[in-house]
Amino acid sequence: ALEVAAARADHDAQKKTSEERKQETEKLSRQILTLQDTIKGTKEHLALKAEIVNRLKNQLGHQEAQSQALSERLARSQDLVSKCKHDAELAKREHELAQKRADEFVETLVLEAAKTTQLE
Repeated sequence: ALEVAAARADHDAQKKTSEERKQETEKLSRQILTLQDTIKGTKEHLALKAEIVNRLKNQLGHQEAQSQALSERLARSQDLVSKCKHDAELAKREHELAQKRADEFVETLVLEAAKTTQLE
């Protein structure tokens, strides 16, 4: 009877241990599924962030290209303004020189007229 009771106690202990293992396995399986879902969600989140980063990089590249084009246009405009200022300065000098020549010509005419008047 003692052996039967010991065998029954051993069998119950093994059955309890088997049940505990089964529960622990189920618990670990649920934890694994939860972790897999978390990993999947994290991967999707990172993929979205990567897409956003790529879009921002593309926008930045486009803005840099626009900035470069505007800089080139500004440089050309500044060159044109400098040329116009130079041309205006040259025109002003030519005008002053022509005015001086006209004044000298008038002065020469006045002197010639005065000489002609004195001779008569």
